[in-house]
Amino acid sequence: YMTFDLGGGVVLALWSGKSRDLDPATPRNFEVGILVDGGSNEIRAIYDEWVAKGVEVVEEPNEDVFGLTFVISDLDGNRLRVAPADH
Repeated sequence: YMTFDLGGGVVLALWSGKSRDLDPATPRNFEVGILVDGGSNEIRAIYDEWVAKGVEVVEEPNEDVFGLTFVISDLDGNRLRVAPADH
């Protein structure tokens, strides 16, 4: 796992391909990370807003080593992860 800071709270994350959540039919070895200030409450609010708009959820909100996070898929199948900003 390696991240590249793209600025403005956005990162590009590259995975080794051994993630338990990757769908073998559509392998995705990268994700765009959107880093959010405001902690768990803000991340849950974003999740609720996006789900209400009908996004495809790849990974429900869960606590990871870096805090509360979730992953959705955009219309092209790319993974977008929302996670707390690391200051």
